[in-house]
Amino acid sequence: MAVRATVLYDAPGPRGRRINSLLTILAAAVTLLAVGWIGWTLNNNGQLTAAKWTPFLDSQTWQTYILPGLWGTLRSAFVSIILAMVLGVLLGLGRLSELAWLRWICAVIVEFFRAIPVLLLMIFAYQLFAVYNMVPPRQ
Repeated sequence: MAVRATVLYDAPGPRGRRINSLLTILAAAVTLLAVGWIGWTLNNNGQLTAAKWTPFLDSQTWQTYILPGLWGTLRSAFVSIILAMVLGVLLGLGRLSELAWLRWICAVIVEFFRAIPVLLLMIFAYQLFAVYNMVPPRQ
């Protein structure tokens, strides 16, 4: 079966395949060396001792911290995804509107949030929720 070239790229020839194979082997070797170095460093600093990892074998740790934290993360991710989709659709439709004032407002909101780094927005939201007690504590 002949290899057909696509619109995006040409199929590599013999030299290209050889270079791709060598680069794949090199990348795998570098990755293995990096993982080995990380493991060696963790072991030398005492981070792989049983005393450091036994709390994860305790069921109370899982019931009190890990599973509730995971559940809270999944819930907040689900709510964030739904709200982002709804807000994105509304702002997108607003930018396509024939009403100039609505199109302008939606464009300003979109460009404002595109210009601010996400980490800064996360810190701002965290402070906003903490100051105004918008999320009641569970415990």
